Amino acid sequence: MFIERVNKGHVQVEDGVYDEAFVVTLHLTEAEVQQLLSEYVPETATTPGVTTCRPLVRSICAKLKEHGN
Repeated sequence: MFIERVNKGHVQVEDGVYDEAFVVTLHLTEAEVQQLLSEYVPETATTPGVTTCRPLVRSICAKLKEHGN
């Protein structure tokens, strides 16, 4: 996993809705995608598990903080 950059601007945040927001460019390997999807059960709100999700979210938070937010 590699977070290439963070941009802030007026972007689409929902279908047809635009607002000031952050765009995080994230690169995942094929293996990382397969791991995420293997743990994802659409009907279960607690998947993927915290041990899989936390590193991803912490990487995003670190990059946002580095960006100055």
